[in-house]
Amino acid sequence: MADLDILSWIRDVRSRFLDRPAIECDRDTITYADLVVRIDAIADRLRAKGVTPGARVGVHMRRSHDLVAALLAIWDPGAAYVPLPVDSPPARNALVSDLAELDLLVVDAGQDATRFPARGGMPLDKVAALPDGGAGHAGEMRVPGDGNALTYIMFTFVSTG
Repeated sequence: MADLDILSWIRDVRSRFLDRPAIECDRDTITYADLVVRIDAIADRLRAKGVTPGARVGVHMRRSHDLVAALLAIWDPGAAYVPLPVDSPPARNALVSDLAELDLLVVDAGQDATRFPARGGMPLDKVAALPDGGAGHAGEMRVPGDGNALTYIMFTFVSTG
């Protein structure tokens, strides 16, 4: 089986099925065309914040279309995401942030992007409100590397209770 690049696959699906549903969340659906616009817009903002290959980006967001788009957008510049669940205790997320040595923390709009240790923060405003909504983006996603890049960092904690 050939190497699978999920971002290229999403782009390919978009080119064939623009208006087909890509994500359903809370009875709201977005299409593949909308998903790619969101990924592009968020990836451009990540780059503007200095995210480069190998960077570690913490994600502290509610379940939403933009959460999925943010996770995928983090891969676009070759970075890895570190999930910081909104339902986890703040002390746990702070510890994970510190141990992961985050380069950036992405949070929902209106949230404190300095809540956990990171070199920078980025509240994720509604994607439609971003400059040109990413619509000026054309061509293939720009995933660097040889396919062996770190994509996410997951922490597990065990209690002997």
